[in-house]
Amino acid sequence: MGQVADKFRQWSHEYKDPNQDHVRFRGSFFGRKEEVDIWSKPTFDPMLGFPNGRKERECGLTLDEMDAANIPQQHRGYCAGKYLNYMKCHRETPAWRKVVFKECQPVFHEYGHCMYEQSVMQAKEFERERRLRERQKRRIALGLEEAPEEAMAA
Repeated sequence: MGQVADKFRQWSHEYKDPNQDHVRFRGSFFGRKEEVDIWSKPTFDPMLGFPNGRKERECGLTLDEMDAANIPQQHRGYCAGKYLNYMKCHRETPAWRKVVFKECQPVFHEYGHCMYEQSVMQAKEFERERRLRERQKRRIALGLEEAPEEAMAA
């Protein structure tokens, strides 16, 4: 693996495009010019591209309920209710039943599946934002759309 990485490094320095920060590969993260700050708010309308609207995702627990249950900050989110169910099972089930019968395993699996679905949804939203920004740049270059106010001020 070391030889392959060394050859790639050598190749990328020899054939680097001076107009790009990285070597451009089709569809990979090496060639992405449009960077999206992961902490920034979405800049486009969430309903853009959805003619029939989108279903609102709700957590199921309020902030007061999370405070009352002492849910740690890293577990507060869309899957907080499933985390609460898992912790309840973990707290109420004797240790030997958890080991022998694996009683809390289905509840833990449900929480893990929820977390996986949440991460997939975040990745899709991130990719949507990136593609909409690239589309906006193309449309501005073609003269089909005016530049946003923020870009003109910066």
